[in-house]
Amino acid sequence: MAICRNCPFRKDSPKAGEPGGSVPVSADIDQMRAGALKVTVGLSVMQCHKSSSRHPKPCGGYLSVVGYESVGVRLAVAMGVVDPSDVGKPVKGLYASLTEMLKFADHIDLTENPRRT
Repeated sequence: MAICRNCPFRKDSPKAGEPGGSVPVSADIDQMRAGALKVTVGLSVMQCHKSSSRHPKPCGGYLSVVGYESVGVRLAVAMGVVDPSDVGKPVKGLYASLTEMLKFADHIDLTENPRRT
């Protein structure tokens, strides 16, 4: 599985809010935090930003970095939706973890309490 040039897991890709980044400037931080939690504690697999809901494709960076830590990835492999050879592949230039990527690329710190309104 290829890693997109603007994949947020790539350290050299544009960051959230930067031109060419996978997350637009107008993105709502609370929605981004909810999405991050969905792929960290839920059964979801982070989808590639270039895929659509009609034709979803798992994020290559997510499969490489998060891999089998995700229950969703384990289920997707067991169901034959994700090729096991794409999971946990070491790729140079990626963040070491989802938490690190979220902090430095998407400016989300999951250790902070979400804003309450």
